[in-house]
Amino acid sequence: MQRSDDPRELVPLFDAVAARPDDDPPRQVLADALLERGDARGEFIQLQLLRARGLATTAQQEREKHLLAHHWRKWLSEVPGIGAKASLDFQRGFLRACALQPCGVGVDSPTWRMIERLEVVNPQTPTELAAPALTRLESLVGLDAASLAVVLAGPDKPRLRELGFAGPHMLADRARREQAQIAALTRFPSLRVLSLAPTPFRHHADWHEWLFASPVLPQLERVRLWMELPFDVMGLHALLVRRGLPRLKLELATMGVKLHLDLAWLTVQFDSEFWLGRHGQAMRNLAPNFAPFPYRRFDVRVGDRPATPAELERLGDVFRSYAA
Repeated sequence: MQRSDDPRELVPLFDAVAARPDDDPPRQVLADALLERGDARGEFIQLQLLRARGLATTAQQEREKHLLAHHWRKWLSEVPGIGAKASLDFQRGFLRACALQPCGVGVDSPTWRMIERLEVVNPQTPTELAAPALTRLESLVGLDAASLAVVLAGPDKPRLRELGFAGPHMLADRARREQAQIAALTRFPSLRVLSLAPTPFRHHADWHEWLFASPVLPQLERVRLWMELPFDVMGLHALLVRRGLPRLKLELATMGVKLHLDLAWLTVQFDSEFWLGRHGQAMRNLAPNFAPFPYRRFDVRVGDRPATPAELERLGDVFRSYAA
């Protein structure tokens, strides 16, 4: 929200917000100063502060939406790669999350200072990802090998907890280079969640042995693998055992269904009844791969609810017996 053409006397007020991002008083002081200048950002900050405290009326919430709809492009014009309004998330008056198509412009914009979540879209010139101001970044997804290289070569991101990478490519020299990039993520000690979309996908767990041997794995709490059915559940479970990763949770995901597993816990989560029907036969064929594991907990869910007996019947004997 801070712009390079803001009056000089406002700069310390923006700096105060960045220095105390969890406190409301600096934001209120800034909002008052902006209002004195007839700047709509001041009213927007005030309205978002009210909503964050649960005090905004319906009319005030509608006014907040109106201001955002009419001014967001101007407020964020120094970062032209920011995506559509639907991707924006403002919190207490400042941009917290957005989608970004890097274009090499706006790297030094003060807007970066408050961003916590960033989704990269079609990266081409990802120099923005090396912006020194991205110190509050907690989630960074949508990277490819080039943009991940920029992140690794850039300054530290001390709060980074989640990273999503469209790779690695699983063939020859390119695989080794991209696997080395993932190993280098140990430079971000706060990283806890890693999402990967290997390409081309190889079903057998042996293709992912390198990942479980990577030095970054012991610091992670969750690894999400985007892949097509069938999932090699048995092989991946064996890698967890063999590599001694009792606290690591795996998430195997494809469109409409996710499997969450660790050494003794398994949940199959269908997004909806439609997706249970779409993937039901594939999961029925896959179910015998679950049988050897000593699960203490086995859940099958459809949306926000447990699967019904009729739905479990469609998935076969293994699902039915575990869920019982």
